[in-house]
Amino acid sequence: MKTKLIITLGILAFVRAMAAFQTDPVFSSNMVLQQEKPIAFFGTGDAGTTVQAEFAGRRAESKVTADGAWRVEFPAMKAAKTPLTAKFTDGKKQISLDNLLVGDVWFCSGQSNMTLSVGRKFILGSTAGNSEAETAAADHPFIRGAKQVQCISHSALLPAQMVEKSWTVCSPKTVSSYSAAAYYFAHKLNRDLDIPIGIIMSAWGGTPIEGWISREGYEKAALTNELAQLKKYAMTPEQEKERLAGEEKRYQEEMPVFVRKMETRLAKEKEACAAFSKPDLDDSAWKPTVLRSVTGAEFRWYRARFTLPENARGKKLRLYSRGVPIARGFTIWLNGREIAKVEPGALLTKSRLSLLIPPEKFDQTGENVLAIRAFHCYPRDIKHVNNIRIHLELLDGKKQVSPLRFRDRTESRLAADKNDPLPADCTPQWMTNRFPANLYNAMVDSWTKLPIRGIIWYQGCANAGKLHYLPQHKALIADWRAKWHAPELPSLLVQLSAWGDKVWRKRPPRDVPAALTRDIQMRLMDIRNVGVICSIDIGHPETIHPPDKQTVGLRLALEAERMVYGKDIPSRGPIFDRAEVEGNSMRVHFKNVTAPLKTGDGKAPGAFAVAGADRKFVWADAKIDGRTVVVSSKRVREPRFVRYAYIQYRGDCNLQSADGLPAYPFRSDAVDYGKVK
Repeated sequence: MKTKLIITLGILAFVRAMAAFQTDPVFSSNMVLQQEKPIAFFGTGDAGTTVQAEFAGRRAESKVTADGAWRVEFPAMKAAKTPLTAKFTDGKKQISLDNLLVGDVWFCSGQSNMTLSVGRKFILGSTAGNSEAETAAADHPFIRGAKQVQCISHSALLPAQMVEKSWTVCSPKTVSSYSAAAYYFAHKLNRDLDIPIGIIMSAWGGTPIEGWISREGYEKAALTNELAQLKKYAMTPEQEKERLAGEEKRYQEEMPVFVRKMETRLAKEKEACAAFSKPDLDDSAWKPTVLRSVTGAEFRWYRARFTLPENARGKKLRLYSRGVPIARGFTIWLNGREIAKVEPGALLTKSRLSLLIPPEKFDQTGENVLAIRAFHCYPRDIKHVNNIRIHLELLDGKKQVSPLRFRDRTESRLAADKNDPLPADCTPQWMTNRFPANLYNAMVDSWTKLPIRGIIWYQGCANAGKLHYLPQHKALIADWRAKWHAPELPSLLVQLSAWGDKVWRKRPPRDVPAALTRDIQMRLMDIRNVGVICSIDIGHPETIHPPDKQTVGLRLALEAERMVYGKDIPSRGPIFDRAEVEGNSMRVHFKNVTAPLKTGDGKAPGAFAVAGADRKFVWADAKIDGRTVVVSSKRVREPRFVRYAYIQYRGDCNLQSADGLPAYPFRSDAVDYGKVK
């Protein structure tokens, strides 16, 4: 987070100082411009100068305003595959944007299931299924992508920042970094509509919806809790910079003092653990490293054993931490020799490791042992943990040499109390990606200057189980429509998939956060031009990131083709209508059903539960009867309520329409959302 903060403030200073003639950062060669909308180009320049532009055989010009802005506009165009060039000059400098296409542009946002990439190699939870074949076949010159840098801004609206510095043409060389859900969505649309498709990928794993809504969005929706937070921490960019510098200085002063106290208390334990850095230690009883929270602070040891492959022997290799900092402070030993150390009071950016190791420090043919003593802490004013995972890779260039699988053991844990409090983080809560409007300011606002066809959204895990998510998501839809000046801008979202439960057959029916959020997402379909696609049937028992993003993209595209492009095709599966008691059974009726129902595996419908007046649900038997399903259980003689797939994960969510589209999860004992604000 600290690195992203530095980027934010640096860009803000750059934007203020610049007066050089240039186009806005949302523009680059290879981009897709939205069809059937006036095509505007804009940027900055020296006040009073004239900008002349040429595009698609037409000319336009604009005077640069006193605040250094210019804008030229050309008539709307139909989608076309013919590459175009836009040229601009202020009389001193010329700019050319080449290989431009006119088609449909979609803004793709959310959290980790939207960021999950196509990838070059399949890694469960990290890349899409069948990555190798999908990447090799991704030669699609009429699909273009722009990937927004993950960054935050609390007090200013930032210009766009693209990871690749420009739009890219979809190819086997570029597609691996594309959002898998967005890419498969674009691929289907490009193939079926035969028009260029542009995808703007602006997403961040683990982020709740709060950060994605603008201040104005909160004001219009009257969401009082978020507005109170925004008011409490309102400040100018100058005040923000000064306050952050103060927080950093305080942290660097307080943390070493706290750590010294902790080390003194734990001196005996530290002495007993001295052998943990030795390569000949028997660590077979240590547990594999898992992600877990820390209350207070702790010292934890990590050890990994590996052998260098032949092609890496004799080379300098890099020890690299991907993503979050490995710890607040750490010491690293390789084969018993110390190779790196960061004190707990150092800046967080130094905890992001990139260490070049000479070959003489490795055992070239035998086993190597990497040992780490890490200091972790969980400040009470931070609502999330971002420093409790050891994720290191050994690289030769950009290629992984050997996977490092760590075992860990806690040396000592200390809960901070009121007499000896743990220092607050130097990155305060209002400068995180969870704080209201911070992501909108940095990752959305700049893109609202470009016309788009619609939005696809895959998010909700970070807000799972919160009733407040309903007004929040309504606020986001209304906010983005207002910002794009499109009151009925199509918004398509992916309902939360099932995930992470290997022993689901043993789980009784129970209320779970994810199920409540799916119910909330269904209610968003009451809003005009909002589509929700079901993914309950393609979840995975081992990961929150189901690898089948091909199906996600396909279903999003089907919904878009029906709702946005007017095709007469099925795009939604059965939706709960009502349930009627029939003796000791319940008959479930569905909307959106025009033919007899079926199951995807030919078996009886699974994942149904019933309850009597006591609302104690039990798993039930179900059978298809034409366009309805009859549900019963010997344990419930007088059923009153029925649910389907209302759980974290089940592997038998198999009810489908005749067209093969999955039934949406539901509960007949509806939640009263009327008083939620």
